[in-house]
Amino acid sequence: MSDHFTREVIETVERIKPLLAGKFPPVQGAALATLTAMWITAHRELDASEAEQRELWQHLLRMHWDKVQELIDVEKTGDGG
Repeated sequence: MSDHFTREVIETVERIKPLLAGKFPPVQGAALATLTAMWITAHRELDASEAEQRELWQHLLRMHWDKVQELIDVEKTGDGG
């Protein structure tokens, strides 16, 4: 990924972190789940059937989960910054 993209991600995360800090973990999880659902359902294919739309969302969710798993490994090893 580009340096610009990485900087933008880091800046966004740093702005969100204080909003979640100190919150009960289930509240943090619910907030992140809500944001994830909003992000996924914002992806719409014109002229897609309901089944095709759900397939797209499942694909996005799998890609997202793969990235989350990758980032968990980075955070565990302390290479996450």
